[in-house]
Amino acid sequence: MIEIASGARTEPSTRKNRARAAAGVALALILALVALWSAQRLLSTDLLSQEVAAQIQRATGLSTKIEGRTEFRFLLRPRLIIRDVRVADASGAIRVDAPEVIGYLRLLPLLVGRFEIGQAVLYHPKFYARLDRAPAGPGGDIQQAANAATDDFRRLQAPLGTMDIVDGQLRLATKKLASDIAIDAIDMRASWPRLGASANFAGRLTYRDAAVRFQGWLEQPLEILRGGDSASVFQLRSDLLTFWTSGHLSGGPKVEYSGSISATAPSLRTFAETIGYSFSKHGTFADLALSCDVDVAAGNATFTNLTLRLDGNDYQGNLEIQNVTHSPQISGTLASDFLDVTPFLTGVREPAVSGGLWSRKPLDLPQLDLANLDLRVSATRLRLYDLEVHDAALSLLAKPGMIDLSLAEATANNGAIRGRFALTEKDHVFDLRVSGSGGGIDLQPMVFEGERPLTGSLDASIRLESSGQDVYALMQGLSGVAAFSASNGSFNGVDLIQTLAHANGRKAGEKLDTVPGATSYDHLTLNLALAQGVAAISDSQISGPNLQLGLAGTIDMGRRQLDILSLAEIGESAGKTTHTTPARFELKGPWSAPRFFVGPANLVLPKSTPQKDTLPATTMSPPPAQE
Repeated sequence: MIEIASGARTEPSTRKNRARAAAGVALALILALVALWSAQRLLSTDLLSQEVAAQIQRATGLSTKIEGRTEFRFLLRPRLIIRDVRVADASGAIRVDAPEVIGYLRLLPLLVGRFEIGQAVLYHPKFYARLDRAPAGPGGDIQQAANAATDDFRRLQAPLGTMDIVDGQLRLATKKLASDIAIDAIDMRASWPRLGASANFAGRLTYRDAAVRFQGWLEQPLEILRGGDSASVFQLRSDLLTFWTSGHLSGGPKVEYSGSISATAPSLRTFAETIGYSFSKHGTFADLALSCDVDVAAGNATFTNLTLRLDGNDYQGNLEIQNVTHSPQISGTLASDFLDVTPFLTGVREPAVSGGLWSRKPLDLPQLDLANLDLRVSATRLRLYDLEVHDAALSLLAKPGMIDLSLAEATANNGAIRGRFALTEKDHVFDLRVSGSGGGIDLQPMVFEGERPLTGSLDASIRLESSGQDVYALMQGLSGVAAFSASNGSFNGVDLIQTLAHANGRKAGEKLDTVPGATSYDHLTLNLALAQGVAAISDSQISGPNLQLGLAGTIDMGRRQLDILSLAEIGESAGKTTHTTPARFELKGPWSAPRFFVGPANLVLPKSTPQKDTLPATTMSPPPAQE
């Protein structure tokens, strides 16, 4: 009974206390609202501008100037409206111009008379940055917190907030570029609630008419400012490129990064040209897919466990880029089970033009403005048009003004081949050097002028050089040597025995009608000495069933003309005896459609020297050093 009575007596007292507390809170809120309303009415624009500028400068360490009005609005959501804000560092490396900024205030600090912006919205801001200048300034609260002890809990809990950018612009300038890098239509939100918390950002922008979406996350951004590292994730999506990376980002004098990346692009050329890099006009360079581990430190980058797909070709290997930001030097090794080079040559200008002459248009390789490249590629199978090479080991060296491609070894059409191609440029004049050799090569799959004119097994060796501004000049200037030896094959398209049989009793210079068919041979040798684009034929013979002939004359590489002389012996078997008939002929005209003519009666070929068992060596000295 006492407890019940006691409870009855205390219940009205508790209710009264609660009512008083509620009334006190309500009165406090009313007084605060009145004070805020009064502040909205009484605070001067200059005073507000000075306070806001001081807060920004304390937080960032950057010089802040407010040239427009600053207004305090309380209704709906307390906020400051700031117009014409300029923030910059002392060196001019960073500058932000914002026509309008709305700073949304935290309510509790506001109730005790302190302005504390929890969210800032920048409308149509313009950001300027000079990449070749280091920011200078005394450092603000953020930098001071970065320099403080890592266990300073009070500083780690210091509130920051959220920043929104609406329709912003970014201009990046550097002495290396004639014009600024322009990024437009930036809409994004960045959130860093406290110094000791993680940060994230997401948004979209436009770069050279390409729409890009991006987002990222930093686990410990404060550690990056302290020179330490933080886990990070970044993703970029557009019609040109999809890119994702996850790893650890380190701060300090030089930024370092270690992690993994993946990227896909419908066209590598389109992406490269969009971001301002020159790219080969030849080839498709389509369907890029890349994934690897990456380490970036001291201006260098290494890509390991690389898996690359481009133009339907798959590669695995490692790459390294030294001096990434200045003069990149790329080196590495790649391996592929199957490499089709044909797509890389799509769009290459035909070397010959209508009329059967070489093109005189300047080579579209102006100044060979190439990156420094040292690349080794091995391919189990390598295809170029109809030619397929197995077990190829390629070496590609390139630098401004020079490209050097070597095939150390490979098997092609059941034979072994090797070769080297070097091209240098100075003052728009190209120097060309080509060498190569091969043995046991099946001729049947090889195409010449759109046809397959030969079969047999070929051994060959060439060593050529030239210079000029276009294909015609290069062919006109060819000099060097070439030797070919083939066996057990045939010429397709002409029956040489039947064609020469019609020469009997004909006058010199008369045209011989070509008899379609094929001509078999047991052995063929062709030795050429080239000077100023004209190849002189010497020590050359063809032997086969019922046919023996020697060859002399010239092949004009510049004009694509043949002027070949031949003395032949045609054999006819009658029982156990063989009767031979001499024949002389000339093969003249464009090499795409030459004609046979009866040779002069006094035709004498130069004496042949004994044939060597081996072909000429094809060693070639390195291209001259670029001045």
